[in-house]
Amino acid sequence: MYNLITKPADSPLFAMGEALLRMSGRRRAAEGRPPASEDLHIFVSALFAAFAAADEKGSVCISLFDLARELAGENEEEGSLLNDADVEELTAFIGIRLDELRRDGLVGSADSDADDGETPGALAQTAPILFDKAESKRDSRLYFARAYEEEKGLAGALLRLASAPSRKLPAATKRLADSLTAELGADRMQKKAVISALEKTFCVICGGPGTGKTTTVVLILECLLAENPNLRIYLAAPTGKAASRMRQSVQNMTSGVHAQHFPRMKLVADGSVGADSGLVEERTIHKWLVTNTPAGKRPSPDNPLACDVLIIDEASMVDVHLAARLFSVVDPKTRVIVLGDKHQLAAVGPGAVFADMSDKKGALAKHVVELQTSRRFVEGSVIARLASAINHTTKSQRAADEVRAILEEPSDPTGRWIADWHAEELSPQDGSGLPSSARDWLTGHLSRYANALLAYLSAVDSDGDADAAWTVLWQVLQDFRPLCAQRRGPFSVEAVNAFAEDYVRARLSAAGRLDQRLDALHYPGEVLIVRRNDDMLGVFNGDVGIVVPVKEAGEKKPVRTVIFGDSGRRIPPALLPSNDTAFAMTIHQSQGSEFRHVAVFLPTSAASGLATRELLYTGVTRTMGSVTIFGGEDVLRRSVETPTVRVSGLAERMTEQAARTDLRAKGEG
Repeated sequence: MYNLITKPADSPLFAMGEALLRMSGRRRAAEGRPPASEDLHIFVSALFAAFAAADEKGSVCISLFDLARELAGENEEEGSLLNDADVEELTAFIGIRLDELRRDGLVGSADSDADDGETPGALAQTAPILFDKAESKRDSRLYFARAYEEEKGLAGALLRLASAPSRKLPAATKRLADSLTAELGADRMQKKAVISALEKTFCVICGGPGTGKTTTVVLILECLLAENPNLRIYLAAPTGKAASRMRQSVQNMTSGVHAQHFPRMKLVADGSVGADSGLVEERTIHKWLVTNTPAGKRPSPDNPLACDVLIIDEASMVDVHLAARLFSVVDPKTRVIVLGDKHQLAAVGPGAVFADMSDKKGALAKHVVELQTSRRFVEGSVIARLASAINHTTKSQRAADEVRAILEEPSDPTGRWIADWHAEELSPQDGSGLPSSARDWLTGHLSRYANALLAYLSAVDSDGDADAAWTVLWQVLQDFRPLCAQRRGPFSVEAVNAFAEDYVRARLSAAGRLDQRLDALHYPGEVLIVRRNDDMLGVFNGDVGIVVPVKEAGEKKPVRTVIFGDSGRRIPPALLPSNDTAFAMTIHQSQGSEFRHVAVFLPTSAASGLATRELLYTGVTRTMGSVTIFGGEDVLRRSVETPTVRVSGLAERMTEQAARTDLRAKGEG
């Protein structure tokens, strides 16, 4: 009945399992016990195969049911055929093997009785694997010790922040909040979010694209600054691109048509006030964690972040490792506001932290406000209906049919909102593998880009208005973006970028603008995306720029430069940190971005773990106008029907800890 799992010898987790068996053997020999049985070898192989599968899916731990399926040799894609008797027999087998490993000091019991994650038990400090027992055997979980301690510590930190008592708003603050929300036309949920964040020191605001998360935060901060103009406000995000985009959004709000409503935020955001007054600083979460506080040391539980207000944006991209580190150094007196879209892709790393935090039935439910009115998509528009259908609450089969029906509707006659779908198979034509519909879409947009590029080059050569020509070139690039599920293979970032590069180079060559010797590495019009933060150069992971010749004042010849359109920063290509071509980007990388025309390239196989509801939703909702989906019907259906499922115990752990704390408080009362 049990399946002997084999994994490649170079798999790190498989090697770890082998190392644990050797440790077991040495301990057994020292104690005069017989060597490990074949059953134990089978079990350890299955255990680490399950851990490897969990790691690939982004799970923090494995459940005993997952391990039972691994032992039974079941394929997750095909669903489970195990009945209750099978599960009972397999969990009994697992229990015996865990007891063996426990005697060898390799498995410990999770210290689930601790209430705050601060004092792990003795076994938790020594055993590399921890067993977290649940009421149902199949729901019990196995963790690597580090992952367990991080999850437990995070749960405790979040509950400590959420347990701070709410305050009664000062009358002046309440009047200002009412006035601002009315003047800006805030809807009911936005106003609720503002009041909640002003009353509580911990607030989670979730909402889809265009629901007003940034506007809501600026409203909150304006009210807080009216109470205390000396606030230190830290903006944090998981990537440099997201951090700079959040700062830019705040500045746009305080300098645009609504600037008169935010006089205090404008002064603070622009740095126009004195050194002793409030300030707004933005950094990546990683950077905040290594930036010395005024005490001259890096943040720690004993030396927390020196801010009065901490805003965490794009929180859906934060994994359990990063969240545990961040919340461990937040002062309980700091006001924390967490922003994100729970329907977007989860973090690349393990866990679904934001989804657990924003669960309406979870331990933090009283601190969660969900914004629902999108100002990016007109209510009832094809994009709004498509996004809603993808995030269905009905049966998956019905939702998949609804998504297909929406995509097959005639286009909006105004041309404002368009959703299209092409289910063509891969094509061998021109070697790109892209079907003709995809090549047509790309060619149409790349043609406009190449025209703008040639106009820019002419302006530089003729000493014309190169700045105006650059603005047009950047706007054309920002108008469209191919977004791909895969990095490599057909329909991938690699394939689309290769097609785009060939097209742009061909247009340059036809115009006599391509020098095969000088342009072999970097050519005019090449689009690059930075892969690594570089504080010295002022560029961050996710920043996009275009390689162009620039003629500086007093210079006779133009110099090849990368101009980053969002910041205006100019850097020679040779000085850039790690970077890639970026006519296309992955859907993961696109989170937080928006483009007028978006192409979504789905995985080529329905069996791909990338064919998920969250990936499709994230790609579709990057558009401000039209979205065109390329992918087979089976892949589209699988994407709608398959939510991302990550195994973790964060939500349950917060609920359990909250219940124990409540019971303890009642007992003391």
